[in-house]
Amino acid sequence: MSAAGPSPAPPTPVAPVAPVAPTPETAATAGTGAMLVTGAGGYFGRRLVARLRGLASGGAAAGAAAPRVLGADCVASGPDIATLDLRAEALLELLAGEKVEAICHLLWFPEALEPEAAFRANVMGAMRIVAAARRAGVRYLLVRSSTSVYGHARAMPAFIPEEWEVEAAPRDGRARHLLEVESFVEGFTARNPVPAVGVLRFAPVVGPASESRLMAYLRGGPVRPVAMGYDPRIQLIHEDDVVDALAHALGRRHAGAVNVAAPGVVPLRRVLRLLGKTAAPVPHPLLPAALALEAELSGRPYLALDADFLRFAPVGDTTRMERDLGFRPRVAALEAIRELAAVEETRDAGARAADRDAAREERNRLRETVKRLAGTL
Repeated sequence: MSAAGPSPAPPTPVAPVAPVAPTPETAATAGTGAMLVTGAGGYFGRRLVARLRGLASGGAAAGAAAPRVLGADCVASGPDIATLDLRAEALLELLAGEKVEAICHLLWFPEALEPEAAFRANVMGAMRIVAAARRAGVRYLLVRSSTSVYGHARAMPAFIPEEWEVEAAPRDGRARHLLEVESFVEGFTARNPVPAVGVLRFAPVVGPASESRLMAYLRGGPVRPVAMGYDPRIQLIHEDDVVDALAHALGRRHAGAVNVAAPGVVPLRRVLRLLGKTAAPVPHPLLPAALALEAELSGRPYLALDADFLRFAPVGDTTRMERDLGFRPRVAALEAIRELAAVEETRDAGARAADRDAAREERNRLRETVKRLAGTL
């Protein structure tokens, strides 16, 4: 994957891999070295560490060699989460000292908090992890990405294949940073066969605990702004399937980029009807300001939805996900929206206000952490 811009890396072809049964139970059995999950203090990091440790325990009980599962984070710490230092020598010491064989890189900071600092922590931090993995002899690295790297353009294919060439870098900060990371990974893997690197491009994540941009938009007030004259197809994935896909890819050691999304797509206005929302058509030039203001009032300005998403939402081709990765999400897109509607009905105004207060505290904590980390890179 590449984008128009300074020195883009050439796309790296993905070698076919024989499909296996689409279950996550093969995870944590591909090797006996330690596995490291960065961003283990976040929601998906915590769940993935718990899943991998459970699978490892099950394998040990059955008499198989069980790998150790380590969690590390730059923000959260505790008895089960090591402090992640993104300086080169500290990373090398961690990876070599723990004999890490595989890494799942989930650490990510919201770009809108401190744009320059977040770039250094997210993009340069990922580069340092890749470089340290090679020096430490790590065999496999899995990176979480997003279909947002395709951007939002009228000329996009109906179902975007992984090798599709992006004509221009996305305007969204997170998508730009993810694309930078992917471009670096492509160039790295073209020159270095070890570690093998897998990239999972997830569709927007929905679920009771998800904090994706799409979820922030859907959780807004009873009236939702939509682009006048447009009703884009929405591709998504349930939060439970995100954990399953990560565990499955780690078990397979699958190399290359793969779109990961639930079966089916749902038109945006149908999504809103299912959630009991009213669609309010707005001329496109006015949408960015409306969405940014709403995100600011919610306490999470970094979750403002890109206005172009409401016209040209990307839909990834999932052929490779099923054929090569051997994975199929359990929850279909329409089922995920119906489940979300049932959960949202039980949330009252008091819970929403508490969410806003917690979001403001989280924003301040993350801002300070990103600024501190940027000073070390």
